[in-house]
Amino acid sequence: KNGIKDPDGAVEEELQDTELDYKVIGEQDVQLEWAGGAPTTRVGYIIERKPKAATNYMEVASYEDVATSGLLAKEYAGHEFNYVDQLVQPGTWNYRVLCRSRNGEVKVVDEKEIVIVGSTGLDNSISFALLGVTLAVFAVLTTLADSAPTV
Repeated sequence: KNGIKDPDGAVEEELQDTELDYKVIGEQDVQLEWAGGAPTTRVGYIIERKPKAATNYMEVASYEDVATSGLLAKEYAGHEFNYVDQLVQPGTWNYRVLCRSRNGEVKVVDEKEIVIVGSTGLDNSISFALLGVTLAVFAVLTTLADSAPTV
């Protein structure tokens, strides 16, 4: 082919975004991956999450943010998009990826339910409390050792 489309020829099916894939990294990070479809009128992707029981999603990343500008649609199909949501609280979360078009239309690419089990040891609030007590005891002992008379 020479790159010119034949109006009477076969219509090529537009490549769609792939299904959302995920994995939990460590105990609190969620990595989301998908491949972008044909660029056509796509502008970029938005990632949202909500607790399972909630009704409203919250935006966690967008192509409009400088820090996550990698979510801008590419000029070719098949780009592997990747986003890591860090320090997600334990629980069941619904994640979804949206795609915005030039005309303002927003479509859901895919949605997944993800369970974050959390720490297998102590609850995080207890861990931080123990850390605080340990540091306070260390500070008191250090102060006492510095103020003790030398013989």
